[in-house]
This record gives sequence, structure tokens and C-alpha cells, in this order.
Amino acid sequence: MGGTLEESRTVTDGPNQRGRWSDCVVGEVEHLIKMPRWRSDIMHPVDIVEDIAIGFGFQNLPLKLSKHI
Repeated sequence: MGGTLEESRTVTDGPNQRGRWSDCVVGEVEHLIKMPRWRSDIMHPVDIVEDIAIGFGFQNLPLKLSKHI
């Protein structure tokens, strides 16, 4: 998403603690995301990215316009 997450500031510290999903750190650039079985709204990888962006906060994402627009 254009930024880095520090180990002490992972998106599991946010609103997803209510059981929306859990994050297991695998490496410095890779995370294993475990989704609860009741999350039937997760159909595609982009759905996970959207949940991460919500937990991280859209306002915390850097604004970067595409060169192709």
C-alpha cells in the first residue's frame, strides 16, 4: 500500500480485534492472514486489502496518483 508497518504497529492493533480477521507475521514483507469462517464477504484478495486499509486507516495511506490517468 505504499508504506511500511512496524512490528509494534500492525493492523491487528486496530478495529479488526473484534474478530474480523487475524494477522500472523511470516516475514518482513509477507503476512499470513487468517479469515474467520463466518466472513462470507471475503471473495477475492482485494477484499482482504480493503479490510487492511480500513484497519490501517485510509487517512494514513500516502496519496499517490497514477501516471496513467
